[in-house]
Amino acid sequence: MNWLRVACKIFGCTFFLATLAQAQRPWQLSARLQSGVEYDSNIYESTARTASASVGRFLMQTRATYASPRWRITLDYSAAMLAYEGARDENKVLQEGNGSLMWLAKNGMRLYLRGQGNLKLYLENPTDYATTSGSFGTILPPIKNLSFEIGAETGQLDYAHGDDFDFTFNGAFLALRRQFGAQISSEAMLLYRRFDYVRPSFANTPSYLEADTQKDDFTALRLAASYSRRILLQGRIEIQRNRSTRSVFDYNRLQMHMLVGYPLAPRWLLRASLLFQRKSYLAAAPPISLPELDPEREQSNNVVFDLSRELSQTTALLLRLSYHNNESPVRSLFYRKTLVFAGVELHL
Repeated sequence: MNWLRVACKIFGCTFFLATLAQAQRPWQLSARLQSGVEYDSNIYESTARTASASVGRFLMQTRATYASPRWRITLDYSAAMLAYEGARDENKVLQEGNGSLMWLAKNGMRLYLRGQGNLKLYLENPTDYATTSGSFGTILPPIKNLSFEIGAETGQLDYAHGDDFDFTFNGAFLALRRQFGAQISSEAMLLYRRFDYVRPSFANTPSYLEADTQKDDFTALRLAASYSRRILLQGRIEIQRNRSTRSVFDYNRLQMHMLVGYPLAPRWLLRASLLFQRKSYLAAAPPISLPELDPEREQSNNVVFDLSRELSQTTALLLRLSYHNNESPVRSLFYRKTLVFAGVELHL
């Protein structure tokens, strides 16, 4: 497949949709173009022999919003292409679409529907996959700076060339949020998901097959807070519990995420992000136990520094440095990689 032809089709369609949406008032449209070069120290996410390469990265994102006294509509689409020097089997196109519809009642209650889809296409590799998800819920009228949200969700993962890692899930969530003045906000959320895998459920030895397919019960408690004035501070702690009919995938995890944004000088912005986890499996694993096929779907531990310089109201230079220590498809085995990106971004 000609990756340049694919990229031109995707970007051309995006420009067409952006122009069409902009012509339909009262829709508001924004678009973002990003292009640059990245160094990847471990392009195959390998735990043993690593291979590095230079990567050409191209991104386009469009966003359309509609607002009236009773309705809010948001449509978001992005497409990215990654071209690896000397490693054509890693060339890929990523596409993501998001949409939401919200109705605002006179008493302050809000009802919403949300949908999301992701498509990852390897241009020289058969491990393409897609994810879709949707949710609906309500946000109750605020009471003394307190707001409650309750909702349900569903989703799936589907690999194009095999079913061993495909799943569907259904879940529900409850969130409590509080605003402390104009700068500080907090959130507590309880989330439950039931995962149904296509693959069969194994006992502790892979030589024995149970009649049923694998099913996981996932529960998470999330505590988050943010502060925004001259400095942006965001923090999140999440406690996760997973119990599976395939006991080698039972685990407990504590995950912490912090984000800092600080304007170093006029037109200069520095952002730093830290993700850290402690994950413990409750049962011994057979020699090979694969919870996931694509290693890029798992983000375990990373540090990211992002520096941007505005050249004008529409153009900015970008420099990003990140280090990743993520769990590989083999459980409890981690791979490491360093990414360095330099590029330019255009806002339309």
